[in-house]
Amino acid sequence: MDSLCAIFGLLWQYVVEPVRLANDMRDKWYRLNAKYRVNKLFPEFFVPNSRLTLILPSIRLKPSSKDCWIIAYKDRNFGDIPGQVNTIKPFIRHTDAFAATELMELFRSWFPHLEQKLDDEMTEDDCDGNIICIGGQTNWVFRQYLYEQKRTKPLEYSLERGKKDWFTDPTMKAVWSSDDNQYAYGLICSIKNNENPNCRILFISGLNHPETIATAKRFSADMVNLYELLKRKGLLRSQFYCIVKFRRTTAPAHPLAFESYITGRIS
Repeated sequence: MDSLCAIFGLLWQYVVEPVRLANDMRDKWYRLNAKYRVNKLFPEFFVPNSRLTLILPSIRLKPSSKDCWIIAYKDRNFGDIPGQVNTIKPFIRHTDAFAATELMELFRSWFPHLEQKLDDEMTEDDCDGNIICIGGQTNWVFRQYLYEQKRTKPLEYSLERGKKDWFTDPTMKAVWSSDDNQYAYGLICSIKNNENPNCRILFISGLNHPETIATAKRFSADMVNLYELLKRKGLLRSQFYCIVKFRRTTAPAHPLAFESYITGRIS
């Protein structure tokens, strides 16, 4: 037993700890590089005393009456869970919450003033500041800019309710649709805030729920390469969109595999 403990101690000292140290150093180096590139892409976020809010779409259930409640339970053996769930209160889709967590991990150390709010809880100050918008058609910020006011030309967003939604760029003669059986698509989009031209809105979205998470993860983990691509395209400090193309797979744990970026300038 003592021999096993000694062997484990040696392995920990000479194998595990160095690997952990190398991983920590690699992570810190990546974050340092990523901060430099985020500063170049979104300089408005770094202005002193600027406001930066991460906006999540809130979903509401429509009760049949004011006194309608949902009873929460685990299973037949466990029984009902004490308390009640009010259907009038909004909730957040778990996919949007996961996407927000990915971005909070990236931005939190750089922006201690970063707030997180639901779209229907935004104030005038929030609307006038810098915004990170999570989600698509269920987020009113996304709907306002991409669907109603169409302020992301030449990129256009269209919706056939209950069936599909899609992005198009007529200048490229390209269509990226949610009913594509081979590929899935997410969106990274950066535009000026219509309420305040000194601030910026960053959209992180997907045509379906899994794409929103996958796009947020890709943005967080691949900032260096994404920056280099946008730099080559001459899109630094400009308004741009980036369609993130994923290949659909049959692996349950990894249903979406990154394929490529498709970038364009927003006029």
